[in-house]
Amino acid sequence: MNEKFKLFLMQWSGALMSRIKTFTAVIIFTLLTALWVGDAGADSTYPIGEWRYIDRLGQPFSDTDWTGIYYDDSGWATGSGSFGAKDGELKALSDGSVPNVYLNGGVPVYYFRYSFELAELPKADFLKSRVTYDDAVTLYINGSPVYSGNTPYDGYDGGYGAYESVGDPEGDSFLINTDLLVPGKNVLSAELHQGTRSSSDIFFHVDDLREDDVKLSDIRNNTVCLGVGEDATEVLVTWIGSGDSGKVEEARISKGLSAPDVGVFNAKKVYDNSYGLSVFRAELKGLTPGKTYCYRVTDTEASDEFTFTMPEEKGPFSFIVNGDPQISNEDDAGPMDIYDTLIDAALEGREPSLLLTLGDQSDASNASDLFMRYISTKWSNRVPIAAIVGNHENNYETFSHFFYMPNVDGNTLYTSGDMSGDYWFGKSNTLFICLNSNNHDIDAHGEFMQKAKKSYIEKYGEPRWIVAAFHHSIYSTGNHADDESIITRREGYTPLFQQLGVNAVFMGHDHTYTRSKSMNGTVYFTLGSSTGTKYYDFSDIQEDYVEVTSQEHTPCITRVDVSDAAFTVTTYQMKSGGEIDILDKYELRKDLTLTMRINDPNMTVNGESRPIDESGTAPIAMNNRTLVPVRAIIEAMGGSAGWDGGTQTVTLNCGDDVVTLQIGSLTAWHNGVAEELDVMPTIINERTLLPIRFIAESFNFNVDWDGDTQTVTITD
Repeated sequence: MNEKFKLFLMQWSGALMSRIKTFTAVIIFTLLTALWVGDAGADSTYPIGEWRYIDRLGQPFSDTDWTGIYYDDSGWATGSGSFGAKDGELKALSDGSVPNVYLNGGVPVYYFRYSFELAELPKADFLKSRVTYDDAVTLYINGSPVYSGNTPYDGYDGGYGAYESVGDPEGDSFLINTDLLVPGKNVLSAELHQGTRSSSDIFFHVDDLREDDVKLSDIRNNTVCLGVGEDATEVLVTWIGSGDSGKVEEARISKGLSAPDVGVFNAKKVYDNSYGLSVFRAELKGLTPGKTYCYRVTDTEASDEFTFTMPEEKGPFSFIVNGDPQISNEDDAGPMDIYDTLIDAALEGREPSLLLTLGDQSDASNASDLFMRYISTKWSNRVPIAAIVGNHENNYETFSHFFYMPNVDGNTLYTSGDMSGDYWFGKSNTLFICLNSNNHDIDAHGEFMQKAKKSYIEKYGEPRWIVAAFHHSIYSTGNHADDESIITRREGYTPLFQQLGVNAVFMGHDHTYTRSKSMNGTVYFTLGSSTGTKYYDFSDIQEDYVEVTSQEHTPCITRVDVSDAAFTVTTYQMKSGGEIDILDKYELRKDLTLTMRINDPNMTVNGESRPIDESGTAPIAMNNRTLVPVRAIIEAMGGSAGWDGGTQTVTLNCGDDVVTLQIGSLTAWHNGVAEELDVMPTIINERTLLPIRFIAESFNFNVDWDGDTQTVTITD
């Protein structure tokens, strides 16, 4: 992330009070538009002056144009500074704030207008300030809504209402795009609402504005987010920019974006913020599996260049799973730095095919700046994200402004916008099913899952593995384990997963780590906090479904390695001193049949033909032993291969076994014990060939040789 942009996010979010649930989906960043811009002083400050206001109406305004530039407010009262009252008097509120101007009590809604003239527009892209209010507020600039704080999701009741009860006045920092201002007259308007008829206090104040050095280009570059495509030929892209149209340009990294045949994909603006920023979505289709691409997004201006690598259509892959990041306004850069560090450590040099995030990316459903902080990590523009709606992201559309998913089910859409339904996608041999567990309609989820599996089979054939993911853990040891709603989900989801043949279920919500016993072939993983922002203690109830549980108040990240033979789940944790170790490792295995023939560059994996080596290298016979390029074979077995060019040494890992071989040496090492080979590993045409029988048997596979067909068969 751009360091200046990171600092901006920290300062901005840090200025918000703990109850961040004060923003509506009217805005992209939770930015407010409150301004008086007259002649800027030497320090580029624009002071707020005298307001016109009404505090005598018994019901909401019937005039719809009261926020406009030319509305006649000459009959309104005037006042400067802060406005408010406590118990019907001009006295200190509970936090000690003393209003300058008394507001009449017993009124559901108060209206404010501030007019100012601009001889010329500010040169900065954004102005920055702060609004303080009690209970709920919406602000407008020149008739356009630009900020809402603590507004009720389902609207006001006769002018009364708030998202949540407010004690002390709320204080929020905000930025405003200076493109919203016009030469000449401008008007800032505000409507301030009481939460209930019995509310005892009211407050409103806007600080002076100052020019800020954050650029629109910083925002564009740091909010590009890849979404997981339906298959290995597609990737989705979202970003925040400006204007009404956008596009994505992509090219193979070997050609670059200056190539004449660069791919161009038009973007759709799906959300338009009235202060001039837009959310764009684009689908990049027809990409080549296994290839690396460079790309940039463009709206009114072009972004920097980024890269991503498409996964192979078939074969092994790895992905990251994280529990609740739950970024809040109280956090500095630390949580996301922890997140990045954990993922780096968990990958161990691998390039993940996707990042599966299990909900509560943000601590507040309508706090767009918190979502923006999550997607501003270094992963978002290079690794597709499959995001799930958490309970903290429910009831507002903001989630759908930042994430883009394939195959979204319209029948399970809930209250978080057009991306909030269940969805599915395929990766290699695996079907992923992601559910919005805020939606309590178990039958609708079950119907979707059956359709998802049917669609996958029609397109790819029978899945080797099926993964389900959702937010509310149904098999955990956290405080929610015995909630009635959790038990209802457990009783509803469990038989559905068994019927579908789900192998692994990933869940969040409880901020503790739990791995269940295998239940009818399904293992349930509850992941803890991935950023360290919040932890829950264990439930008092001892659950008999638990195999492993941990709550060391340490952030954790999970890597999953998928092959035809194995589905390996490894969870890493960061200790208090910063050291990272393995918290838990679990492997699900399936039978494997792998065949290869001398001089044939293809092998079969459970009957499916695949290349052994991308360069076409085939197995050879030497001294009555079969030597093969081993990487694809060992990965199909569920293992991995590493190469040290300095010592010309190959290290192979599979399960708990480690095999080390050296080019030109008849001595191999199996779990640290030296063993003699019948034939030396060798390099031919820059490809390393190794004795397959020794390797496979070292990893407890069976090896058969058919001399008539010169075929090697490996079985688990």
